[in-house]
Amino acid sequence: NMQLATQQQHQHQQHRPQSRPSSPPSASLSPPATMTTPSLPGNSSGTSASSSPSSPSGLMSTTTAVTGDSVPETPQVKAAFKQFLRLFKRSEKENGFEGAHAFAIQQLSNPASVTPFAVHWRICLELADLVKRENNVREARQWYARVVELQPLSSQGWLEYAKLEEECGKLDKCREILLRGLHHCPGNESLLVKALKHEEKMGNLAGARALLGRLKSEPIDKTWKILLEGGLFEARVGNVQIAREVFKYLIKAVPWYGPIFNEAFRFEERYEEHYRAICVVELGISENPRYGPLWFSALRAYERQVMSKGDGNLTMLYHTIERALQYVPKELVWKVYFEAAQIEERLGNIERSRKAYAQSVMNCPANLTWKVWAAGARMELSVNNVGVACKLLQRSLATAPRKMRATVLLECSRLEEYLGHTD
Repeated sequence: NMQLATQQQHQHQQHRPQSRPSSPPSASLSPPATMTTPSLPGNSSGTSASSSPSSPSGLMSTTTAVTGDSVPETPQVKAAFKQFLRLFKRSEKENGFEGAHAFAIQQLSNPASVTPFAVHWRICLELADLVKRENNVREARQWYARVVELQPLSSQGWLEYAKLEEECGKLDKCREILLRGLHHCPGNESLLVKALKHEEKMGNLAGARALLGRLKSEPIDKTWKILLEGGLFEARVGNVQIAREVFKYLIKAVPWYGPIFNEAFRFEERYEEHYRAICVVELGISENPRYGPLWFSALRAYERQVMSKGDGNLTMLYHTIERALQYVPKELVWKVYFEAAQIEERLGNIERSRKAYAQSVMNCPANLTWKVWAAGARMELSVNNVGVACKLLQRSLATAPRKMRATVLLECSRLEEYLGHTD
């Protein structure tokens, strides 16, 4: 059987696409000590990683290009993994950890298995997650190492491996894994963002900026999300002017992406630059009128403006509500009315708040009406309409999804406590 597995590996090497980048040689990984099965394919005793396929791509189409941040797979490989995952989950459900563990090991070690070699790295990833949930960190670490050995071009394996080491407190090891992942997946957005945040967490600001410096020759359409994270990083470390320049550049280069404007708004709001915040959010609305979060940010900004001036001029606030109702997607109309109702409640306009809550209920999806009823009950209780508040909470409890009933019951409990019915 082992001789057959070795022959299959040599065949994979011979048919591997020549254009695919190969990974540098690494030490071979032995199976976890708790196993008694034969060595896994590509990990025979005395065989280094350089003599086995650098990635399980032998069964992939030779016409598929690899970009360095994705792993192309044939429909046959995808179907094989889907079949494995279905059986793996069933085995875990019926036989627990031991059954699922044994099933996965059998799929990896049996040369007669119908599971293609190209799926093995995904099986190892599932095994790593399985043993991690059982708090077997040592074995999980070995399986994650096996994943990145079999398929170094997948960012998922590197991210999960780094996450394990971070959770174990091994920050230096986590950093090493992330940098190795970036070596194999240069420009991968998820890896770069994780590495950037990790360098910041370790206090290595120069290292974080060095990671961002890698992007200076890359086109903006491929790097703007990472630059956005860089702007947030500069804001977190107190470089306000640099962060502002990054946001300004991104707003000019990528005006069609609403979250950039929203992050810039929150940045200005955090530093109490309220006029700048309003200018940013209005510019974002003009470029992305159907992006809901910008409208909710605008409502918050104009409400704060009314509160700070204290002159009772609600013209811009009401105008913004009307514009939001005109432009937001239909599924967010209820949310605009809901925010308007809470604003009116905070301003003391109870009757207008009631009308807005009524409009919110009429436009709200059935699975969210409980939230509107509960908010209305809190508003009625604030003006001592206890009977109405009780009725609204009853409606909220009747319409709440099963998993949200506990939240509504807590509101009912607070009402009873307010009334002095402690029993």
